[in-house]
Amino acid sequence: MRRRTGLIVLSMAVAGCASTHARTRPALLEQDPPADCQALGEVEGRDAQHLPDVEAARQDALRAAGGLGATHVRIIKAKTGRAGAHTEVWTGTAYRCPVKP
Repeated sequence: MRRRTGLIVLSMAVAGCASTHARTRPALLEQDPPADCQALGEVEGRDAQHLPDVEAARQDALRAAGGLGATHVRIIKAKTGRAGAHTEVWTGTAYRCPVKP
């Protein structure tokens, strides 16, 4: 029974490491990506509060890109608006770039 419990704990630890590794936080690009990067799609990050948080909106966009398997994000537009409540919105494109050796 102890051995079985140990194997279960070990397999859960390995699975946890694998899922953590696969969900690496994408890097923010300040210019266009290299030509060998693949565009994965548009992403959007929002934070709608009485006092919107720019960092929370940026992190939301990075989480969305990470969900697509992106390694990088190029933010196209960041804006603060008012749609019933103050809203901070970041939009951009998610990219998967090859890992350099």
